Amino acid sequence: MLRWIVALAVAVALAGCDATPEMAAPVVKETPPAMVAPDFGTSTRIGLLRKRGKLKVGDSLERALDLFQPPKRAREFSELPSRLTKPYRADGWEANAEGFGVITFEDRVAAAVHTLNQATEDQVTELVNAYQDELRAVPELVAGEVSRYWFWELPRMRPGSAPGSSAADVHQRLMIVAVRNPSGTFVLTEAMGDVFAMNAIRANIYAAKNDVPIADAAATAKAGQAGH
Repeated sequence: MLRWIVALAVAVALAGCDATPEMAAPVVKETPPAMVAPDFGTSTRIGLLRKRGKLKVGDSLERALDLFQPPKRAREFSELPSRLTKPYRADGWEANAEGFGVITFEDRVAAAVHTLNQATEDQVTELVNAYQDELRAVPELVAGEVSRYWFWELPRMRPGSAPGSSAADVHQRLMIVAVRNPSGTFVLTEAMGDVFAMNAIRANIYAAKNDVPIADAAATAKAGQAGH
């Protein structure tokens, strides 16, 4: 099954460690989100880019699966992330080269994740630049030796709301993660969604700040094992 943005687990697995390194205290305390419905009320520029269009929060499940069609022999899955329960639903597929998963609420997209398993540095750069141009904003970067995260968050300005008001605080998030493989390529993940659903799959800056140093420690441990 496609991993739902537990980037540390991906990094440790890719590093090939025989033992998990000693866990440091979290940099930032993560609080499990309370179960709420997504906000489908308005829209932002955030969405997953494809040549045939963009997948956005509130789109139909049918559109999601049309834009991200599985290759032959892809394995389907429907397991929800552990922090979400019905009426949320998960659909997706994974193949050797890539995977896609979408979380819906009443058949409308709450979050979506697309992963390439062997991306080049050029592909990483091109993807970050494409979203920076699309969103017209510079992302916030969290980076280590093994993994890099880019985050964009856009407020949903409802009619009549002022910046900073409670009506303008609800937002959507886009995240890109590049985790280095031992071969020098990258597991490249792009994820977008309503902020609640993104938090539920740990696609947020707090989880990134916690995971980056642990992933680096895992890589260091692997390098030490190889040196003996």
